[in-house]
Amino acid sequence: MMDSESQPVAGTSHVDILMPVFNDWPAAFSLLFRLEEVLARRSRRARILLVDDGSTTPMPEGALGSLSALEEVRVLRLRRNCGHQRAIAAGLSYLEAHGGSEAVVVMDADGQDDPADVPRLLERFAANGGERIILAERTSRSEGPIFRAFYRIYQGLHLVLVGTAARTGNFSVLGGQAVRRLTVMSETWNHYGAAIAKSRLPCELLPAPRAPRTAGEPKMNFTALVLHGLAAIAVQAETATARLLLGTLGAAAVLLVLWLAASVFRLFGLVSAGWAWTFEVLLLIAIQAAIVWTAAILLLLRGRSAAETIPSRDFAILVEGCRRIHPPER
Repeated sequence: MMDSESQPVAGTSHVDILMPVFNDWPAAFSLLFRLEEVLARRSRRARILLVDDGSTTPMPEGALGSLSALEEVRVLRLRRNCGHQRAIAAGLSYLEAHGGSEAVVVMDADGQDDPADVPRLLERFAANGGERIILAERTSRSEGPIFRAFYRIYQGLHLVLVGTAARTGNFSVLGGQAVRRLTVMSETWNHYGAAIAKSRLPCELLPAPRAPRTAGEPKMNFTALVLHGLAAIAVQAETATARLLLGTLGAAAVLLVLWLAASVFRLFGLVSAGWAWTFEVLLLIAIQAAIVWTAAILLLLRGRSAAETIPSRDFAILVEGCRRIHPPER
């Protein structure tokens, strides 16, 4: 009898692991060897789809050698660099267009999504009958204190504007139904995690600390990270703008009461005229802000009728080709 460490995960016999890569070949190949180790120890098999996001550094040839747990490794080459979120959307669309998959693991290729957590995510996915998306919840991060401080600020902003704390990244497992829905959502083109939140598909969090990179330096600079965070909020732009409008209207109501009270107290000489003037100015600013947020909501709602990018329909335009690097094509 096999022990629990080597037991295969029931209900996930066909697993694809999707990883976007941009010039990060040493880290990606190191991660593949670690995945081979982890999956072989659990008597698991998987297919790999590396989405080459328009890399300018050539992929090393013949670097994989002998693999058994990784049955197949393919490289989907995009014509240009689109960013890792669109690379994920293109990869999901490619898998869906070529027969789909029972389970798709989405993870970063730099090793910060720990390969040891892949079996844990698959086990939780199988325990739920493949009905839920399993998301790795970031319980700790390996970056420096400055990054972590800004990340906390971003989480607070996300909570205020969207209503949920941003606690997950790309690392996740999803089934065929989730892939089919996400690949027809334009939001997936901008931010994978935010699209999952907006899809209303059932999800479950599994604690998984962020691991250090396996090799090389991070490819995303601070500006790119800020844009990535703002993209998550932009996917929920209607919710964020509505919350801003409600908050502004609430502030305007409070300021109106304060202005009226200050005006009355001024008549009796209890406060100076400056207080009434200050509240009046702040009230006018709040009213103007409310008008701006109302206009923004109307524009967002009007934009629903505009043409959108649908990943499953439009991804093929970006695909230069797909080739198998393991086992080598003959």
